[in-house]
Amino acid sequence: MTEFALILPFLLILVLGAVDYSRVYYQDVQVLHAARNGAAFGSASTTNAANHTGIHDAALDGVTLPATPAVSDTLVADSSGGQSVQVSVQSQYSTLISWPGLPHSFSLKHTVEAKVLQ
Repeated sequence: MTEFALILPFLLILVLGAVDYSRVYYQDVQVLHAARNGAAFGSASTTNAANHTGIHDAALDGVTLPATPAVSDTLVADSSGGQSVQVSVQSQYSTLISWPGLPHSFSLKHTVEAKVLQ
């Protein structure tokens, strides 16, 4: 019992750390997929590239995040003279507990750029 009582706090910290790491990894992957989905929709045609609502809806389609992320898109000229659409998705993440030396909440952001097909 004494050995268990001594090791239990370390095991709890290990389990909570693994849970928090898996949550942040999952949310980061969801943010990346949202940016990719929005860029894929916007790059399908010049009409889609100008459709901000469609890009926003495509980015959030199928994404399961605790809060609705911020989605922004811009149309930029690429080096070959064509156009590319850049979609940025940003979401806020909060840890389960306050870890010493780490912020309790921080922002996850991904930007994906895709060439617009003519």
